[in-house]
Amino acid sequence: MEDLGKSRDDLIRSAELTPISGPLSLDEVTRHFSRRSDLTYRRIDRVNVTTADLYMSLFTGSLIRDSVFDNVAFHRSDLDGIRAENCTFRNCDFTNCDIRSSAFANCEFEGCDFDGALIDDCQGQSCKLIRSSLEGASLTHCEFRRSSFNDCKISRTSLLHNKLYDCTVTDINVGDCTILYEILRDCSLKDVTISAECVGGVFGISRSQLAELKISYLGEHESVPSDYDLVKLTYEEYLQRKWSIGQLVLNLNFNLVSTIAAFEAYLSVSFKRFGEFGFVKGDELEFVGDLLEELAFRESLPLLTPINILDWCTALESAMRDSSLESSERSGDPFRTFVSRVVLLTNRLMDKLDVVLPQIPVEETNRPMCVEMSFNEKPVITLPELLNSMNLPPIPGTPDAGQLIRAGQGSYIEIVLTTLSSVVALQVFLYLINGCVIQLTELKQRVRMLSRKRAPKTYVELALSNTQHASPIVLSVLPSLLGYVKGLTWLKQASLGGFMASNVKSLREVDCDDDSITPDFKRKTRRSKKETK
Repeated sequence: MEDLGKSRDDLIRSAELTPISGPLSLDEVTRHFSRRSDLTYRRIDRVNVTTADLYMSLFTGSLIRDSVFDNVAFHRSDLDGIRAENCTFRNCDFTNCDIRSSAFANCEFEGCDFDGALIDDCQGQSCKLIRSSLEGASLTHCEFRRSSFNDCKISRTSLLHNKLYDCTVTDINVGDCTILYEILRDCSLKDVTISAECVGGVFGISRSQLAELKISYLGEHESVPSDYDLVKLTYEEYLQRKWSIGQLVLNLNFNLVSTIAAFEAYLSVSFKRFGEFGFVKGDELEFVGDLLEELAFRESLPLLTPINILDWCTALESAMRDSSLESSERSGDPFRTFVSRVVLLTNRLMDKLDVVLPQIPVEETNRPMCVEMSFNEKPVITLPELLNSMNLPPIPGTPDAGQLIRAGQGSYIEIVLTTLSSVVALQVFLYLINGCVIQLTELKQRVRMLSRKRAPKTYVELALSNTQHASPIVLSVLPSLLGYVKGLTWLKQASLGGFMASNVKSLREVDCDDDSITPDFKRKTRRSKKETK
């Protein structure tokens, strides 16, 4: 209540961190760093603390920079909301510490003991953890970037909902841990042991990394014969145990099926389980949300997947309402949080598509044009067959939305006569099944396309926008494409029938008057252009 009479400047000054700056004398070290010290909201700079006992001390909200702590006992201390930069901790005791919502940048922990510690919602950037112990600790909802973990003891540790980006993990055995809902991106794994049960709890492991991992089962090393397919064996085990989230991760990690099919299989199994129980498993849906956002970051999340998930959420909510327990308010929170995440993600994907696609004047939509699409390998159907099966508007003067002019071998190439609106529909289709935009290059200047450059929406704009402001041409083709893709069995294949983004080399406009195009098609093109005028 005393703060109510203070001015804004007084409030700011009262909120400033109290400094403790080194070098410190021995008496100053003893005065500041002793048992049950209150070091909340302090700025600790350039201190060197050796052989100190900080048992049950408070560091809440403190900023620690350019400091060294050697043989310091932090046992049972609270280090919540702290930020440590350019610090070294050697042989320090963090047993049973509470380390929450804290950030560490360019810090090194060597020979430290984190046994029994609670570490949650923390960030580490360019940090090193060397010959340290985390036995019986809980490490959850943490994010590490460009960090390394070397020769650490991790037994009976709970590792849940963590993210490692561009990190190195060396000489560590996590076979006796609970390790679930982890995401790795561009990480190096050397001399790492993991349990077969937990392989499906880690997204971001490649086949080559899996082959180099040491596998354990129920804490014991399990040798895998060289002629065995470990992925197949693990998947069959998960299938028998009905562990749907593990199957989803294996499908995504090792491209067993397409991303669309992987999520569809998970949604089908989990719908029955959640609907019967009347509530969702919150930590599992949180991980599914993390997977979606990670795939979107990698530009490999098909727009169709979050749309399918939102349909699933609508149906599941109705099913759970029919069989819900009295505590539906409690169980509904993780579900609604998940729905909100997927809605925002879908909006971002739509905004991305809207920004990248050209804004086409109405008079140009039916303009005939020739496009060349180049593939690494021939797809299951030709481009004209694909366009014509989409029920798109035909080329003026013809019954088809696309006509094949010629095809070439080597890299498989097709040149097709179509319309500008059909090409945009093709781009939307490829984005719907891939998650990345295949750009149309070399458009003629006469098309007068306008590039839309917009700043990202603020959170207020996202909250107040109750409609999706996609371009008219996208909104006109999206509903029909959503219906069209549901009948395509080849979308379950990992290759997406040859229309996977990695198989598409280029999509570009070519001159319909080119010498390689037959006179008959030249006449058709000229006639079509006249009919559009």
